[in-house]
Amino acid sequence: MMMNRMSVALMVLFGMLCVTSCMPRNDRVLPNGLHWPKHPKFSVSPKLIGDSSPLDFDAVYFHVTEHRGSDSGATYTCFRFWKDGRVLSRFSHELPTSEFIEDFTTGRIGYYELNGSTIIVETFVPDSGVVNWGYFRREGTIEGDEIVFYRSEMRKEIHEYRTVY
Repeated sequence: MMMNRMSVALMVLFGMLCVTSCMPRNDRVLPNGLHWPKHPKFSVSPKLIGDSSPLDFDAVYFHVTEHRGSDSGATYTCFRFWKDGRVLSRFSHELPTSEFIEDFTTGRIGYYELNGSTIIVETFVPDSGVVNWGYFRREGTIEGDEIVFYRSEMRKEIHEYRTVY
């Protein structure tokens, strides 16, 4: 009886692996290693940004999250913006170095829009399993040399907060 249940469980597991491995991925890997959707559906459209932009295109904006009461230390989230409306978001457990900032083989790529001091950033989050991809959208304002995000949305789940980059 126990052997029968074990056999059935193994067959179900094997069947699930076969089905999920045959499912088409909704992203593709670019030559530099980043992931991009096969059929992009960004709500943010890339636009050429003029020289009067409040963003510094030579800077990297980053946020430090301190993990109190844990041994994991701090985590760093970085944003890099280009004049053509593209953005790269990266995550690290170590203080970002210039080599880390210039390495374009990891991270999330997407687009941003500016309307005065209001900024919307949308990045593509690649598969980490089966049908687990999506678009991560953040809304905020540019205040001096900082970006203050106050709202995010992914898979119709909305979070309101205040994070300064």
